[in-house]
Amino acid sequence: MKSILAFKTISEVSSDLGIPQHILRFWEKRFPQIKPMTRAGGRRYYRPSDIKLLRTINKLLYVDSYTIKGVQKLFKENGVSHVISLFDSINKNYNSVIEIEKDKIKNNQAIIFKDDLFDDAHTSLIDHKINQSQKETEKSNSNTDKVNNKIDVVKAIKELRDIRDILVTASQ
Repeated sequence: MKSILAFKTISEVSSDLGIPQHILRFWEKRFPQIKPMTRAGGRRYYRPSDIKLLRTINKLLYVDSYTIKGVQKLFKENGVSHVISLFDSINKNYNSVIEIEKDKIKNNQAIIFKDDLFDDAHTSLIDHKINQSQKETEKSNSNTDKVNNKIDVVKAIKELRDIRDILVTASQ
């Protein structure tokens, strides 16, 4: 795990904040205050201050329901440091809420995964029983066919005997 003071890539920041990378790139265009360091090839590295700013913007947009223009106006009227300081005072509580929500999501995913495994096991057990039942039915049908064939043979023999008796009686 990286230090809090370490620079982070866009994928790390995206994962930490739960925001897609394309949204972070979009915010860079809308908020000139976000200035990640870029290396050759355009790879972005976010400083801790950039990440703090992104967290603030994230909260204002998604928690406090500001519009992008509203957040821009807030930064313009009050300054970035003032807006971030307001956010810092409630940041601990906000991060706790985020962690609780993440834990809930993880727990729900674990429950869903467990239920899926149970459903898969239950389904395969049912499939096994159905296959077994089909095999028994086929075997039973096969036995029934054999019995029916024997009955047909016995009937044919009986008919042949009746015909023979008729022919013997007619020839006398």
